[in-house]
Amino acid sequence: MICLKFKSNNFDDLDPTNAENIQLIESSLFILCLDNSVTTKTTQQQQQPRTGFRDSFHMARMNYAYMGSMLLHGGGSHLHTGNRWWDKFLEIIISKEGICGVVMEHSASE
Repeated sequence: MICLKFKSNNFDDLDPTNAENIQLIESSLFILCLDNSVTTKTTQQQQQPRTGFRDSFHMARMNYAYMGSMLLHGGGSHLHTGNRWWDKFLEIIISKEGICGVVMEHSASE
């Protein structure tokens, strides 16, 4: 979400590169959110393989509430909330942990 100061699309006070980037974000149809890895919580609190590789069996044991919070709001301001754009119609979210999903703002499709 863009700061209310710039909501009128008056980017004159910004650096030209930043103004161009904000205009690109504002005019985009969807956002692709690429999240860094955070500590994975599992339902059984089991140790991760030492290789760091997470297979499909590991993904099946992940806590669904944790995955949902990461998709919907990024897990809080200390994690990935700054990488969510709720004013966009569609957000495609992919994390290094294998959590991926889509958040859609429904009113544009009604």
